[in-house]
Amino acid sequence: MKILHMADVHLGMEPFRDKAWAIDTGRGLWDAFAEALEAAEREQVDLVLIAGDLFHRQPLRRELREVNALFGELTRARVVLMAGNHDYLSKNSGYRGFPWNENVFMFPSEAWAHFEFPELGATVYGFSYEHREIREARYDSVPKLPNRGLHILLAHGGDEKHIPFGLGSLKRLSMDYIALGHIHKPGQLLENRIVMAGDLQPLEHQDVGPRGYWITEFKKGEARTSFYPIRGLEVVELEISPEQGMSSRQLLAQARQRLETIKPYQLGKILLTGTYDPEMEPDAEALEELPRVVAVEKLWKPDYDFEKLKEEYRGRIVDRYIRKLQGMPQDAVSRRALELGVSALLGDPLE
Repeated sequence: MKILHMADVHLGMEPFRDKAWAIDTGRGLWDAFAEALEAAEREQVDLVLIAGDLFHRQPLRRELREVNALFGELTRARVVLMAGNHDYLSKNSGYRGFPWNENVFMFPSEAWAHFEFPELGATVYGFSYEHREIREARYDSVPKLPNRGLHILLAHGGDEKHIPFGLGSLKRLSMDYIALGHIHKPGQLLENRIVMAGDLQPLEHQDVGPRGYWITEFKKGEARTSFYPIRGLEVVELEISPEQGMSSRQLLAQARQRLETIKPYQLGKILLTGTYDPEMEPDAEALEELPRVVAVEKLWKPDYDFEKLKEEYRGRIVDRYIRKLQGMPQDAVSRRALELGVSALLGDPLE
């Protein structure tokens, strides 16, 4: 048997909408979702598992019809989905009573339920969110059936407000596969068996690296899981270390050169590292306006000449502060405190 697992598609969202270059990124999420389903058809998977937050908010009926039409193009796969904390089953949710295709199975409430597929030798367990938050650790146990075959859990959560769980508790469930959603960073928590899908495409600048779906194939009791990226958008980190005395114009030119090296589908998160002359700090904010830049993180530090500052501010608070900190045991904490303190006393912004 073969399954395709995805989560956190967030249809209806428009990632990076505050950027002038971000045109129709919401449609890009629909395209990525359609691409994942095309892969399910091409690979002839048996189950498509969607572990919550298919939508970014309460879905509209026309959106559900569009999704259902995409599901209807699957000639082999059954689709099992749940509502997550973003598209939870509110009282008037469009999910309630929606006439899904015969190949679509949605968990209808917060009560534990299961779908049995005897022809596949598989049972899928789970429930949907009916509230924005569920603070109880509900995945600590699963009402598992005694039948043979594969036992699969569809789950959404992993933080304090959304069904907290730990790897140990998930292991103890003895499931053949646990399809997780909610945490946007993808990763296998336990090789081939417990997998956090991550978001299908990057939704914010923290979502660095490839995003996509997972396919797991079960053969003779063994599971083999592989990750498949969708190359619609991908955030990559670009580290830039300006030379001493570099002007804002030169920094801007260096950033443009770095952006030319990335692939057409990639977006840049610029990391400013190294040191800069505190009397001539380049304008990092201008980098935010460059095309395909999602964020600028200032990790650089001012290269203060502390001996010169002590002389310049002799007997004053800056001088006394530097001497006090330099008299302490020198480690990363004391050095950072010295930089931050001097920056605050001189009125220089230092994040």
